Amino acid sequence: MGPPPPLSNRAIEALVKKYTKAFKINKSMSPHKLRHTYGTNLMEQSGAFIY
Repeated sequence: MGPPPPLSNRAIEALVKKYTKAFKINKSMSPHKLRHTYGTNLMEQSGAFIY
């Protein structure tokens, strides 16, 4: 049995929508916005943020 197939763009969008609703986040969220939020937080916490 091999690895599962990769998720489609639509599947990822559906997961983000599902968990945004489940966690009662009242802001618009997309995979792109989630990725940038994660990256920004990671850089801020590591001290590698360049101004």
